Amino acid sequence: MSTARRIHIANAQARNATVVAKSVAPKIPQLVMGIGGEAAEFRRYVAAGSGKLHEDLSQAMSEDYSQALIDGDPEVDFEIVGRFIDSTQSV
Repeated sequence: MSTARRIHIANAQARNATVVAKSVAPKIPQLVMGIGGEAAEFRRYVAAGSGKLHEDLSQAMSEDYSQALIDGDPEVDFEIVGRFIDSTQSV
């Protein structure tokens, strides 16, 4: 819904005019995020498993922790990392 307001303008030389100011809602095009006309799908996934966070690994491996990261992937639990999460709850 738009609103119109009339504004009267005049100057010292006796020139005057009436102007109508009207506000309208901008037309925002419907945006579709994605490639090639297909909509993007946003999903959550498991990034780390139990006992695989920095604090846990640094306690378990102490000074060898940095070398273990270089040599392998002790922080990755290949059984659960990368699985999609269907629903979540905030606690």
